[in-house]
Amino acid sequence: MDKKVPFTGREAVAAEKGKKLTKRLVQFALKDPQPLPYHNEPIYMDGRNVGYITSAGYSFTEKCAIGMGYVKHPEGVDQALIDGSTFEIEVADKKVPARARLKLAFIRCRDLQASPAARLQAFANELRRLRPHFAEAVDALVNRLVQSDAGATAPKLGEPMPEFLLPDEQGRLVRLYDLLGEGPVAIAFNRGQWCPHCRINVDALARAEEEVATEHRHIAAIVPDRQKFAMRLKSDTKAPFPVLTDVDGDAMSLGLAFSVGDQMKHMMVNSGWDPSVSRGTDNWTLPIPATFIVGTDGIVHARFVDPDYRTRMAIDDMLEALRSAR
Repeated sequence: MDKKVPFTGREAVAAEKGKKLTKRLVQFALKDPQPLPYHNEPIYMDGRNVGYITSAGYSFTEKCAIGMGYVKHPEGVDQALIDGSTFEIEVADKKVPARARLKLAFIRCRDLQASPAARLQAFANELRRLRPHFAEAVDALVNRLVQSDAGATAPKLGEPMPEFLLPDEQGRLVRLYDLLGEGPVAIAFNRGQWCPHCRINVDALARAEEEVATEHRHIAAIVPDRQKFAMRLKSDTKAPFPVLTDVDGDAMSLGLAFSVGDQMKHMMVNSGWDPSVSRGTDNWTLPIPATFIVGTDGIVHARFVDPDYRTRMAIDDMLEALRSAR
């Protein structure tokens, strides 16, 4: 509609644009793990039939049945209506309480019109609401890493950034020296394509690159993934910068790597996050997310290292550091 090109039906589309949607596809997760809907089960919102399930199946990640169905409401179906209503799905003549959402938590948080920090916090809050035990386990992991000073030996301000030679998403070998030949660079270590927090972060970095590329400042991401997963991360986030693959553990040599532990490994796999798939190995050593601003002299001008992977360097701080680096 932004292009002023005539087409049949343009007036009808323009008339509908901006109107509230009175019928929308909604996702449901049953709170009881036993019932299994398949198709055409009635959807109840606050006790009133508002639609039917169109497809469903059992989710081994959610540990319950999930389904989709169209919900109708004369005043419009939006997130506020969904959040403020109680839903049930009738399965075999029994009404089963269900959680409802317009989008997957990750997509909703990623697409928020908010700062990257706010989007990351929104996803962390959503995860805590949906999987409180997992969030508590993450809190315990972060406390363990903080108490052990994890990441403390990583390059500090005024120290040289160690040279590296890593393949990018196309398999081309890239050196730190090559990157610095184009100007100061922000090196962002991420946990992998599988990590939703990292995808939100790289999405924000992709937008930030557009702000400083014309100033001869750049960004590069590093993940411990195989090439095809690095390529997928670059494609999904539309990142204009290289996504380097650190399968052999360059992060370990910088003091950024840590062992996940059996309990967290089990909980991650059950939640659908399995780094071994993208890494191609059962080595459950992950990098602490970190960002280093490196000047053309190879010296670290700013850095952000936090064992809590749910937080990342603020984009404004990174851009300011990039612009001040020489």
